[in-house]
Amino acid sequence: MGLQEYHIFNLKEWIDKIARMSFVGPKLPNIELLSESQSTMTFTIDLLRSARKELNKLDKKNAENIFDHLAQIKADPFRPRPGMNIDKVEGNRKPPAYRLRIGRLRIEYLVIEDEGKIVVFRIFMKKRSSDYR
Repeated sequence: MGLQEYHIFNLKEWIDKIARMSFVGPKLPNIELLSESQSTMTFTIDLLRSARKELNKLDKKNAENIFDHLAQIKADPFRPRPGMNIDKVEGNRKPPAYRLRIGRLRIEYLVIEDEGKIVVFRIFMKKRSSDYR
């Protein structure tokens, strides 16, 4: 088995792992700070075929980084956190799309609250080396 085949095989295992993972929220040192009124709804993550293909092209480090961030957004896909810049994508799409920024990587996803789903439809590397033009 060549290195590239091994790499793709491991990414497929990670995709399955993320799909089975039930992550309630970020690990906080003081759990008692969470109020009872806060929602602890977790979402399931679906990766569209196009997103899976792009994920298979990434190196192991970037793929692991993406899975760590996807596990965190299962608890709250709307709120930005340190190291996770989440913005609403402009447009008239229903439901609205969101973009997660991880360094130069971008993940675009839809949140379907009624079904409790996050649908990742696009993973891409930003082409410019800087945000400044």
